[in-house]
Amino acid sequence: MKHFLLFLGLLSLLSTRPAGAQTVYNDLESLINDQISSYSLSFDNQFKLAAYTELKGDYSPEFNTLTLDFGALGQVAFYRNNLLFKTGNQVYHLNRGENGTVGAAAIDVKLEELFEQILLLGNQNADPRHIYFVDQHLARKNIEPFDKIFLRHILIAYGRYRPEEGYVEFHTDWLPGSTFEYRSPHDSSLVRKPISPLRIRLDPQILRGYYIRAGGTVYVENVDREVEYATGEIYSYNVAAFKLFLQKIFVQSVQYVVQEETQRLGQQGRTVAFVPHNLPATELAPPAPTFYADQGRPEAVHTIRPRPRVTISAKTAAAVAPLYHPYSWIPMMLNILRNQKINIGDPDVICYFVDAPYFERIYAQLTDEERMRVDAYLAAQP
Repeated sequence: MKHFLLFLGLLSLLSTRPAGAQTVYNDLESLINDQISSYSLSFDNQFKLAAYTELKGDYSPEFNTLTLDFGALGQVAFYRNNLLFKTGNQVYHLNRGENGTVGAAAIDVKLEELFEQILLLGNQNADPRHIYFVDQHLARKNIEPFDKIFLRHILIAYGRYRPEEGYVEFHTDWLPGSTFEYRSPHDSSLVRKPISPLRIRLDPQILRGYYIRAGGTVYVENVDREVEYATGEIYSYNVAAFKLFLQKIFVQSVQYVVQEETQRLGQQGRTVAFVPHNLPATELAPPAPTFYADQGRPEAVHTIRPRPRVTISAKTAAAVAPLYHPYSWIPMMLNILRNQKINIGDPDVICYFVDAPYFERIYAQLTDEERMRVDAYLAAQP
């Protein structure tokens, strides 16, 4: 229980500010590429820092400073010409362009150690060639940051790397089980359902998803601009179709990901740092998927995702909704607790949430048994 109280404390810290709502920089993608790509870090560390920046980065235009807060694990700050990394009682410094020094190597190692302590950002002891291939060919896809992080985890933890053929592939048949638990908005409890066969293939040119039974495909290509890392601010019909496909992968695999990740982190005695995800499973009422064949596909219609803290007219805001939701970490948290046989209604747990502004969102996703425990706790309060 102590381990999960630490987890909940850190979760409360990270969820106080919605993902993506911290930056006022006019071009987030340029900021990420200018700041992170200018330091001699491994590509793996650059990829993770870039994705985390897109999720949680805090940019100060007054001081031209980009800060990444990892809660109790540490903090990374990018200044105009310097990088400062604080972890525990240690502080590491790196100059822009500095390469081959002891300090540069040390900060790379310490960043690797930090990411191994974060849910979904560990490397699973995979072949370094496998890791680099996935990082390299996901980096320039303009999909949302959590989608990119979750897909990276799936392709590294469960995917199979074929270096001779030049691709990484994942099939839902390779998950540890053949069923998943799901609670729709109309269900009072979790329902066990069979996993539908889906397949993903990543190669240097394209990221493709396959609906095995329906015979449809969805795809995402590299952005047509010269960047190391592409943000999910501009998306098209094909990206939206792939996002729906990835949501289905998420719903079917999240319980296995949660189980194995919490076991991994628990065995190492590490605090679980939480990365919020994009859409609650309870909001994934599956509409009929839209398939885009390679021949005769419609022209991409690009839409700009509205940037928080930038003035947006009511008409524009209503027309273009954000692709991920600031409170969508909730289902993964509930899965973690359920996996450990912990009822969120336990007094030592629910006390962290009852006064939070997102409490009603949590309550709406509870099972009947969990709601009974929460109601009993609330009734006992003075």
